[in-house]
Amino acid sequence: HYNCEMYKEAVFLSVLLCVYCWPSVAESAAKHPAKASSKQLKDFADETNIALWECKENWAGQKWELNSDSTIRLVSDGKCVDISNYGTSDGSNIWLFTCHTDDKDPTHQNQEWSFNKTTGTITSLMSGKCIDAQDFGKTVGTNIQLWTCTGGDNQNWLFNDTDGTIRGVQSGLCMDVGSTANCSVSPFKDYLYCNYKLDALTRAKDLVSRLTLADKVGLMQNDHDGVPRLGVPPFGHTECTHGTVNDGVLLTTLFPQALTVAGSFDRRLLHSVGRAISDEVRGKHNVAKQMGKYNYPYGLICWAPVLNICRDPRWGRCQEGYGEDPYLQAQLGTQYVVGLQNGTDPNYIQAIATCKHFDVHGGPENIPSSRFSFDAVVGYRDWIETFQPAFKACGEAGAISYMCSYNAINGVPACANRELLTELLRDTWKFDGFVVSDCGAVGNVYKQHHFANSDQEAAEFCVKAGCDWNCGSEYDQLLEAVENNDISEAQLDVSVIRLMRAFIQLGVLDPPDMVPYNKIDLSVVDEHRNLSRQAALESIVLLENPNEMLPLDLSKYSSVGVIGPCADDPVCARGDYDPDPKYIATVREAFTNGTKLKVNYAAGCSDVKCTDNSSFAAAEAVAKESDFVVYVGGINKNIEGEGNDRADITLPGYQGSLISLLKGKLMAVVLYHGAPVISPVYTEVGAALLSVGYTGQEAGNAILDVLTGMHNPSGRAVVTWYTGINQLPAMVNYTMVDRTYRYLRDPPTYYFGYGLSYTKFQYSNLKVGPSAVKPCAEVTVSFQVANDGSVLGDEVVQVYMSFQNATVPAPLIKLVGFDHLPNLKPGEGRSVEMNIDPKQMTVVREDDFVEVIEPGVYDVYAGGSQPADKKAPANVLSGSFTVQGSTTPISNC
Repeated sequence: HYNCEMYKEAVFLSVLLCVYCWPSVAESAAKHPAKASSKQLKDFADETNIALWECKENWAGQKWELNSDSTIRLVSDGKCVDISNYGTSDGSNIWLFTCHTDDKDPTHQNQEWSFNKTTGTITSLMSGKCIDAQDFGKTVGTNIQLWTCTGGDNQNWLFNDTDGTIRGVQSGLCMDVGSTANCSVSPFKDYLYCNYKLDALTRAKDLVSRLTLADKVGLMQNDHDGVPRLGVPPFGHTECTHGTVNDGVLLTTLFPQALTVAGSFDRRLLHSVGRAISDEVRGKHNVAKQMGKYNYPYGLICWAPVLNICRDPRWGRCQEGYGEDPYLQAQLGTQYVVGLQNGTDPNYIQAIATCKHFDVHGGPENIPSSRFSFDAVVGYRDWIETFQPAFKACGEAGAISYMCSYNAINGVPACANRELLTELLRDTWKFDGFVVSDCGAVGNVYKQHHFANSDQEAAEFCVKAGCDWNCGSEYDQLLEAVENNDISEAQLDVSVIRLMRAFIQLGVLDPPDMVPYNKIDLSVVDEHRNLSRQAALESIVLLENPNEMLPLDLSKYSSVGVIGPCADDPVCARGDYDPDPKYIATVREAFTNGTKLKVNYAAGCSDVKCTDNSSFAAAEAVAKESDFVVYVGGINKNIEGEGNDRADITLPGYQGSLISLLKGKLMAVVLYHGAPVISPVYTEVGAALLSVGYTGQEAGNAILDVLTGMHNPSGRAVVTWYTGINQLPAMVNYTMVDRTYRYLRDPPTYYFGYGLSYTKFQYSNLKVGPSAVKPCAEVTVSFQVANDGSVLGDEVVQVYMSFQNATVPAPLIKLVGFDHLPNLKPGEGRSVEMNIDPKQMTVVREDDFVEVIEPGVYDVYAGGSQPADKKAPANVLSGSFTVQGSTTPISNC
């Protein structure tokens, strides 16, 4: 039964080996009588499973042959497989055992193996042993990597998670544990996909032509294994909304949250922050890949920026985007994208930006219904005017990826929505990158939206609609779908080519020395501390300053009472999708380390929910013994965030009562929050009021700088501070009437664009020209702004436009230009000039929903705020221009 036949060229050696091994063979045969097998394992073509067991000496008689095509072939019907010197140069062996239901050997029954989909390795979970060609059974935890042999094009392995076995699924499979395939060795270096002189698309097509169907399906899902036999490592994503999230070990910078930094109205700042985050994404990736870690959170695909309009402040994820205005979203988001993707080498992308969540996504998360099944019923006018502009601009800025959202749009789930992902995104906007699903969104097409009848049908719908990469496992069903002719392999090729093109643009397949980003490490994190502080300083909004209470002259005081649930809680500064930084400066720490004052402290509440007032007496005592009080409260990411809406927008719990108890003291109230947190108590106690958002790792230091005048605040509100939820439509109502400043008919508490300064600015000499233009022509707006106060300050200049003669519903007023002017000295004036793009002059036609420019008068306003904002201190200039001619589609311009 035991056949010792070897290669014909070594017949003599075979005889000697048979004589040598016969005693152990006979012993093994006695212990394990042979059972005739109804199937012979020939190139694994029959999908028989291979189980991995600890090697036993008495199983050493079984042989497999190495075929001329570098595959292995069973040449005896036993259980033990020994591949002498297979794929290595040092004589190491690999031992494999086939599964037999009558195998009662206890050493086989207690083995359990785990397959690591990130590294493509197998590790023993129970015996402490492992399969290792270099050091079999001697080093606990050693792994074996599974590769196919010598440039084969149709190799594939599947791991059976149920019984811990490996199954060959195609003829010609083999195991090769020699050297890792890569583009620097033969035969791979001669393949087109390894030729770095060719364009990425040509290389991607060649690579995809060498993939099996299972390879393709694997690559279309995140946290995949790559294709080791072709030198394609796993590639994954990370979150980058305000820093790249990490594992708590590879620490990165915690920048201010996106909504917070948007308050700077500073394009240059957003570009710098994007660039810094990109450096840290690469640095973290470079360190992690040395440990064999490629997938989340170590990937090079950033799932940011978030470009969803904050249409309702109750939505938990308002904090992740850039506010409620489409133009501001577009301008800041595109700067972030350019900073993130475009490094120092034009030949490579440093990190991939993902425009998300596409589209018509802005709550609810969980109140009053689930985001997973919510259908956003939206009119085409609102969709075009409000929800699309930032996403269109993101693609025009060069973003390589979009993420489709959980919700349905007018009955069709976004990730299965061909109108959205193909007709609009690709055919109209000419996007040529890839689309990824939000996590679980493909499965929700079936399980939550009931738009499909099975996971397989959901996967088919999503691929056909244009969703290339699934965050989930539903695309596994595509193997069967192709076999059943429900979808073609050629359709999958389209998606995989898009993915591989982006992968190649990152430089992952090219010689490491050619890609400068491979040299980045995490030392860059320390270099970004100053940028993080600058971002925090520019973002802080001064909402109230009665009697010019601020800035504080600390030389007049000896003590400060730092009170409130956020005064010494770093969580308040973090926000959603927050990296773990090396430090987070709290307000208490900042006063303790940065001043000579006696710092008295009381939290007053155990957390921001403030459901217990039993500690108020301690807070009152601290206030009484202090010269002035800084109350630090608001909300944090545990109150609002992904999956967590707010039922209202008021200050939670007893916080308002706590602030009232402190009345009579010189007091500044500091609010941490994403979307606004309203309360009448702020003005009732006569306090100065600072909106600081989620300010990141430098929060306490930046707040101290603003309170004491080391920095003059210039931030502006990017979300309307409504008087209450009674001023808002229902969360599920996607009509824009009475939402955002553009459609709000009644005055709010604080307007979009509002913010105070420690100095005063004066606007003059407005010029709008030409005074009359044809459709498609730009209009230039110029004016002077001067620092009319006594201290240095930044100013955020804003230009708004309204339609006098629109024949269809249009925004009441809209932002059409802005800039952040830094460091205006007292008495200094600057000239500002901006162009109003024809795209900003469009309305949406009633009958066919085409964007058009109508003839008529357009009013223009220039200043530091909206013209209706009576709280704003600076004057607002007004002018107008006229569009002459006939109504013209913007597509004709």
